[in-house]
Amino acid sequence: MRYMDILSRARILIADDSPVMRRYLRALLQANGCNDLVEACDGRQALEHVMLRHPDIVVLDLHMPEMDGFAFCRELR
Repeated sequence: MRYMDILSRARILIADDSPVMRRYLRALLQANGCNDLVEACDGRQALEHVMLRHPDIVVLDLHMPEMDGFAFCRELR
């Protein structure tokens, strides 16, 4: 199975406090066949999405308000 076939079926969570970066990442992923995307603006919102949607991949900014990417990873474990 090709890499892009696998990626196109993945549920992807984009967690970044920058709306510009979230739009850029969404456009980049969609241009490569990814359509099951959800966005979060901080680590707490990202954790809520993880519990609800169980994403296969998380694209995570390390420096966010409320809960940064490091704290998100600790909570996720």
